[in-house]
Amino acid sequence: ESLEQPRALWHGQRIHVALAVEPAGVGVDTPEDLEKVRRLLGHRH
Repeated sequence: ESLEQPRALWHGQRIHVALAVEPAGVGVDTPEDLEKVRRLLGHRH
């Protein structure tokens, strides 16, 4: 991956990282996932 954080750390920069308070939600990665979400939310598109 092309992340900028490792480059900053390599050059001596400090990076603040916060702990997640709540777990991450599920992803919507496919058309099937999107359809499931639409059904859950009551959309009829």
